[in-house]
Amino acid sequence: MKSVDAAAIYDGPAIGLLFIDGWHSTEAVEEDVHSWLPYLAPQRTIVFDDWERPEVGQGIKTSAHWFPPWSVRSARI
Repeated sequence: MKSVDAAAIYDGPAIGLLFIDGWHSTEAVEEDVHSWLPYLAPQRTIVFDDWERPEVGQGIKTSAHWFPPWSVRSARI
């Protein structure tokens, strides 16, 4: 199921940890973030698969305005 479709039917508790392994385009990342925003807990973490891909990284950067500046981080494990 697409992430945005899952968000459209989500009716669970506030989400503290969200893992998204979605389409690798800037627009898709922005759409994923926007669709899940209403369901995120105040203290939340969103993890993106393939964040180091240029399109995914750009989508994360352009979505960062929805979050406090100190909360957007990237890491390699």
